[in-house]
Amino acid sequence: MFDRRLTRTFKPLRPVYVDMDQVLPIGGGERVVAVPAVVRKLGLRLHGTMPAEQKAWHRLTDGRWVAAVHVPVECGDRGWIFVDLVVPAEAISPRECFVDLPSRPTNHWGTTE
Repeated sequence: MFDRRLTRTFKPLRPVYVDMDQVLPIGGGERVVAVPAVVRKLGLRLHGTMPAEQKAWHRLTDGRWVAAVHVPVECGDRGWIFVDLVVPAEAISPRECFVDLPSRPTNHWGTTE
């Protein structure tokens, strides 16, 4: 009747979409215009619905579930980085596996994480 698990991991990772506007809302729907051009050009683009991979569900002390996700994020003209986030359950939705993500780069030891 009651789910007593605190964590549920996914192997392989579960394909999902993350609604970044729910995760990182911009106050009052207004956009900050006093941002230097270099930041606008090279900063992280975290908005809209983004493809991601879910690593796990984690249960909070109040009973809610949050998702641990792995999101490829575009960095201006520098390519992609991968960001690990914990997001509310309401911010993710299932994604078909055929939507490709960028290749994960290797770290300075030559292995992927």
